[in-house]
Amino acid sequence: MDRDTLLQLAEHAKLELTEAEIPRLCAEMSRLLEHLEALARVDTAGVEPSPYPAPLALVTRGDTPGAPLDRERLLAAAPERRAAQFRVPRVIEA
Repeated sequence: MDRDTLLQLAEHAKLELTEAEIPRLCAEMSRLLEHLEALARVDTAGVEPSPYPAPLALVTRGDTPGAPLDRERLLAAAPERRAAQFRVPRVIEA
């Protein structure tokens, strides 16, 4: 990757690069692009698309009821509480 292309990408990504970072990043991006080009040359005919590199098995556990948690013990760990409820900061302003 050349300097101009890197600086253009950095501008789009709103990154500020120092002069010392530019040559190192040019070399790293060039190596990355070489790896991507090698992957693009791999024959994938007949290979089903998959979001994971290895097969995954769904692991489930039995849904068995247990004893309820102690409310007072849980509320004691709350940073702030109101009666029997956790008090949390407002996330969405009205």
